Amino acid sequence: MGYLKNKILLILFFLPLVSYGQWSYTFTDPCTLTQQTIQIGGNNAVALNYFGNVQTFSQDDFTNGAFDSWLDLVTQANSSSPCESVTQVLLNTTNSVAVQNTITVVTSIMSVLGGDMLPQATSSAAAPVAEAIDNSAGEDEEESGNEEEEAEGAVAVSLANSLSNAADGGSAEANKNAGSLIASGDIVVIDNQDNSNGRQVKVVSSITHANTEQTRIKGALFTYTSVTNDFSLTLYKSWINPNRTFNLVGANTTMTDWKYNHLNTTTVLESFKFYKNKYTGMAGINLTIGKLGKRELQNISAVAGLHRNFKISDKVTTSTLLLGVYSPFTQYYEGKWWDPGMLIVPFSSWDIKITKTFKYNISFTGVWHSQGNALNFQVLTGGKIRF
Repeated sequence: MGYLKNKILLILFFLPLVSYGQWSYTFTDPCTLTQQTIQIGGNNAVALNYFGNVQTFSQDDFTNGAFDSWLDLVTQANSSSPCESVTQVLLNTTNSVAVQNTITVVTSIMSVLGGDMLPQATSSAAAPVAEAIDNSAGEDEEESGNEEEEAEGAVAVSLANSLSNAADGGSAEANKNAGSLIASGDIVVIDNQDNSNGRQVKVVSSITHANTEQTRIKGALFTYTSVTNDFSLTLYKSWINPNRTFNLVGANTTMTDWKYNHLNTTTVLESFKFYKNKYTGMAGINLTIGKLGKRELQNISAVAGLHRNFKISDKVTTSTLLLGVYSPFTQYYEGKWWDPGMLIVPFSSWDIKITKTFKYNISFTGVWHSQGNALNFQVLTGGKIRF
């Protein structure tokens, strides 16, 4: 979460002069109320951009009070909306993290359900079609005339599973009671556009379990992001109604950098099918509370999206997801209602089946602000294994 400092010191660069040593200056960030330190080599000067005001300072300017006077003057000039740019960046970053965690939770649930947020209808033998025909994950729904073929396929695969269990010394009933369990591990490369965090690497790992009826899914997600050194833990669970028409997802994420920044986000998301069951709609809300620096942060954001799967071949499936995030209220330095703009988050995931239990995945996503500027681009690659 180093973007706090990065937005107070929006542009921090050195004017090359002769260097004879190191010196530093520490001041209180008026937005986060944390201590920030400027370190300069030798007789170098530093150019500081603060609230859009650029000024160059020498070492003498920091010792004779010129820097402090300039800081106070610029802060007073922006007293009507102090730290507004910082609040906006915090809002964008917080919502970006929340929606990326939502995407990871959603894709983890899809994996354990066979490629979608809602399982297929069950066959007469009570074997879930989505679980029985794993290779069909992502394939478009056919007209009602194909239901008989799907049921026959489910029975055939169910029989094959029974034979496999017998060969392994297990039983069909034992396998039925075990449910589905999928573990995944991914590496994400993040190219930030709206702050000076530059390029970051995120490590993501998750484990997701579904009961045999595929009506209850639960799991855990862990992430670590370089540069800002953020750690997060997400616990999630979903409830699917008996008619398999809705999937309610609840998730709670705790994020910290172990120093000044600590956030907790609660997410509630509902999924449903529409238009001949070809598309999945999603709508939900995020509530984030915590501290950034020494100031408290509260943020409410609404999430809505659309998802669809496509089957490329027997071994390759792709999933497309588009989410929009809007925050009606944020409280940080001051309360802000209705004017932060919307974030648009497209997501494209490609699964390549390597074996019956292992898939390689590569995904592409990014975050765009409604004003037209890109906040970041992300490329994710990793694997999923079914137990």
